[in-house]
Amino acid sequence: AFLNIENQEVVDPLLVLAQNIQAERRAGADLYLDLGNAFYPGVLSRFSSGSIVTDFFDDLACEATLVSSKDLHIGLDSMDFLQKKSNVRLLSANIARTDGPAFKPYFVADVRGTRVAFVGVSSKNLGFDIAEKDLYGITVKDEKEALDPVLKEIGAAGVRHIVLLSGLKLSDTLG
Repeated sequence: AFLNIENQEVVDPLLVLAQNIQAERRAGADLYLDLGNAFYPGVLSRFSSGSIVTDFFDDLACEATLVSSKDLHIGLDSMDFLQKKSNVRLLSANIARTDGPAFKPYFVADVRGTRVAFVGVSSKNLGFDIAEKDLYGITVKDEKEALDPVLKEIGAAGVRHIVLLSGLKLSDTLG
């Protein structure tokens, strides 16, 4: 039998979040974006390797999530799997492998007739397992170095509006 939780619709944080996202969608919100750390190993991600959170994102039509400092605690293999099986984009312009980007750096969406690029920049404080660093050749690039080719690509595509999803400290984002 399912758990019977009294007042679940007001005490279950994921249910409350889902209800609020649905209400915003009904009110005309254009996009649902997540600013990261959703995969941090809480109860849901620890035992599902992030799969339950990904299902949550897919069910609520989340367009993208920033790969944040604690997300990678579920492991890069899990993140790779989730990236392939889900509709939600995992964004980071500055997490790289030896052979290229580890995640999509950006995506472009039509927002009320205007093309807008949404770019992800992850925190410099990412904790990679030493084995993953060696096995995958994973690094966190300087954000300015990582953004330069991304911004050129976006500009060449004729996109003139950009939203930065930043996991950096405010002083680093504005600096």
